[in-house]
Amino acid sequence: MPKFVVHEHWASTHHFDFRIEVDGVLKSWAVPKGVPESYGIRRLAIKVEDHPLEYGDFEGCFEFYTKVITEEGSLNIGNIVKEKKKIKCLSYNFKTYQLEWKPIINWFCNGKTTNFLRIRIPGQYGGRRIITVTHNHKIFTPNGIKLAKELKVGDSIFVPGMKWSEEQFQVLIGTLLGDAHLELQKGTKIPCYQLTNSGNQKSYLEFIRNVLAPYTKTHKRKSSNSWSFRFTHIALVDIYPKFYRNKVKILSEEILLLLDERGLAIWYMDDGYLWNKYVEFSTQGFTKEENSLIVEFLRKKWQINAKVYRKNRKKGGNMYFIHLDKISSMRFLTLVDHYILPELRYKTYLKPCKLEWKYEKGKEGVIPVKIASIEKAPKQKIRSQKMYDIQVEENNNYFAGSMLVSNSIPEGEYGAGKVTIWDRGEYELIKKKEGQIKFRLKGDRLHGAYQLLKFKTKEGKEQWLIMKWKEKSEKGLG
Repeated sequence: MPKFVVHEHWASTHHFDFRIEVDGVLKSWAVPKGVPESYGIRRLAIKVEDHPLEYGDFEGCFEFYTKVITEEGSLNIGNIVKEKKKIKCLSYNFKTYQLEWKPIINWFCNGKTTNFLRIRIPGQYGGRRIITVTHNHKIFTPNGIKLAKELKVGDSIFVPGMKWSEEQFQVLIGTLLGDAHLELQKGTKIPCYQLTNSGNQKSYLEFIRNVLAPYTKTHKRKSSNSWSFRFTHIALVDIYPKFYRNKVKILSEEILLLLDERGLAIWYMDDGYLWNKYVEFSTQGFTKEENSLIVEFLRKKWQINAKVYRKNRKKGGNMYFIHLDKISSMRFLTLVDHYILPELRYKTYLKPCKLEWKYEKGKEGVIPVKIASIEKAPKQKIRSQKMYDIQVEENNNYFAGSMLVSNSIPEGEYGAGKVTIWDRGEYELIKKKEGQIKFRLKGDRLHGAYQLLKFKTKEGKEQWLIMKWKEKSEKGLG
């Protein structure tokens, strides 16, 4: 059956928009005093332009228990709406590229449905990274706003996170080429970073921690004179596949090309050493082919000559290391000198210099994360069949299940001012002729037979009336 919808619209004046589906569009009338719910009431209905069918169903919604990041923590959207909580939620400003706390200015409960999608991404940030959402809700992606039904597994959507500063990124990849490693968490699939150093390099370890994750603590490992720190962050999601295949650390030309002098210095402080004024790298963790890539990289990018050497292990296998000639060793140490920390100056024979580490921090914002799964929500997992949504001041977006989603009704998108759905449902056409349309409404509020009737004003202008009528007594109606 064709559908109808009544929008309550706060624009220059408060009014209601009555729309019915006809020939692939929504025929629309503005009703200043609202569609009558009882007999004997005639209301002026001003004919306006036809609207796309999407106007009848533009409103996407969430299931009751979908989490929203608010200043009071991660709350069910259903509770926010039912209690009309006047609180701020986390939002994103696309003009300033910053996360902001914005007040909720409207609350919507939009009927019932069992037609939800469950979209899941890895990890956690202020709540579960899962949403139970209607097919037509708008979600932000790096390729623009998309409806939930248009998304696919592997597509990226935005979550709150940190964008590494250039300095942080160099420290990160330098340590990953050295002693640090990443491990995928079973539940969240978010990588966990860990770095361990001996006790005499604790200050170096704390330097790395202070750059990457100052909120973490270093811990002494049991039964050994070594220290470590670890942290999990969503910003590591895109780093992991660059460094690991089947949980094994790899090295590629793509990774090496990311290095600048800072990353090279970190790698050297991690895995390098000085032998009779020759620089060497312990690279036994990489294959012979990967070691050859390193040698070629040093030659091409830095004009540093190096060779791969092999030491035989007593227990079998080969242990590789890279050796720089004397001139190249001098060139290398000069290149990284401004980034070698005081406690590791024994790895260079150059005099101490002024360090150029700036401790640049990353900016909090949004980062892309790939969708892990999309499925039609099984009815037994839908604990509440009602649909809920909120409107957020100015930014018109918020984080549901930690995913950046649009307001259902962004101000200005469906006309000036605020719009809500006052009623909707199906209708049955009874009669249609020039100047008259009779139909039977089956909505949440409006039920029974109605008609739209065209008339002329004293000035000769054509207008419409909308009224409810009793089907058993049509006498005098048109």
